[in-house]
Amino acid sequence: MEPQQINSTPIAQSDIIEDSSNKPSKILVYLLFILIIFGVASWAGVYTKLQKPSAVAEPVMVADNDFVSVIQSQAYLNWQLQKGIVVEDFKKDSFLLKKIEASYSLDRDCDIQNGEKVYTNELSNARVCLSSGIEPDSGLYLAVEGESKLKLLTACGTPCLYDDGFWLDNSRFVLLWTLNDYEYENNMKSYSEFYIDIYDIKENTVSTWNTEHKYN
Repeated sequence: MEPQQINSTPIAQSDIIEDSSNKPSKILVYLLFILIIFGVASWAGVYTKLQKPSAVAEPVMVADNDFVSVIQSQAYLNWQLQKGIVVEDFKKDSFLLKKIEASYSLDRDCDIQNGEKVYTNELSNARVCLSSGIEPDSGLYLAVEGESKLKLLTACGTPCLYDDGFWLDNSRFVLLWTLNDYEYENNMKSYSEFYIDIYDIKENTVSTWNTEHKYN
């Protein structure tokens, strides 16, 4: 019996070298792919962190706390009773924070004889003069210790009535006031709006809350 001849193709040495050289290439590809995924995930995390709300929202929370302090004060309770308003009349979305823009100073002291009210801060010795219904305008003036001039914080014309005020702390003054006006397009129907302004002398800002129209 003759032995059968088995045909076999010899494996070339170059093929062996080529196969073995592909292994590290595939590993490098896998490593590169992992690094890309890790990089994208890291970038996404940083981007998300940047998009999160920052501490800018904190002053609004502080302002809300200020509002609570104001409505718990005796001056506010007296004003609320006098005006016939309630806390719910003030709109939360009416909150406004802006810079104090004093336009000029007066070379005088508070004019008590002409009806200006004076509010003295016992901690800082600062004084606020409040004139209301005195021509030409109602005005709120600040007198700082050591200065001879009054700094105008705000003023308003005939429709405004600056009712009262008080110091919230050593640097913030609260102004309670009323706006009385008419809707000309509504048969001159009269209405009132009520305002709470907190003047922060140190930060040179004023925060405001106001009510909706209350028709008379």
